[in-house]
Amino acid sequence: MIKKEKDQRMSERFNIGAPIQFGIALNSSLFKSEISNCSRDGIYFESEAALPEGAVILLSAVGDYRFFRAEVKWSENLDISGVERYAIGAQYIDPIG
Repeated sequence: MIKKEKDQRMSERFNIGAPIQFGIALNSSLFKSEISNCSRDGIYFESEAALPEGAVILLSAVGDYRFFRAEVKWSENLDISGVERYAIGAQYIDPIG
């Protein structure tokens, strides 16, 4: 069940724990993560990969071969002791259904 989260952003956000995979444009590696929350306009997830602001990433549900483009709007080191982990906010480039 998706839990609605009240927010001041343009679009309503929903907390969700769905697994995703993503790749960085022009890079053949795929990374796995989990959506923390999403909206009609964007997505928030955490990753061990540091992604620079402005990077174009390709997002997909794990096991799905349809990818959506998104631009990294911000990335922040979560500063977890002994673990490389980043919080990432990305805005969809392609319209989402």
